Amino acid sequence: RSKLTVDDLVGRIKPFLKVTAEQEKLFAQFVKQLRYFAGSYDKVEDFQGLDKYVTKEDNTIPGKPTNRIFYLALPPSVFEPVTKNIREACWTASGFNRIIVE
Repeated sequence: RSKLTVDDLVGRIKPFLKVTAEQEKLFAQFVKQLRYFAGSYDKVEDFQGLDKYVTKEDNTIPGKPTNRIFYLALPPSVFEPVTKNIREACWTASGFNRIIVE
């Protein structure tokens, strides 16, 4: 929901990670793979935007099936609208879909 950049996100999580000096290069490679998309929990239009964003990223590897994993670290009160909007707007037909609830 929050308007963040990937750098903002990394800045928030890095203090909680145990990245050693030897792992810094691997961590930098990991961070290059991160993407962030802000949206509301209950607006299908935001999930349609997420689908467009993810589809653009998927198209960087032509011919491969699109597998999507949605990791939800959300309050239980929004599980239903979020999962409904994911199913309605973001489900892929060319690979598998998974929703993980924290």
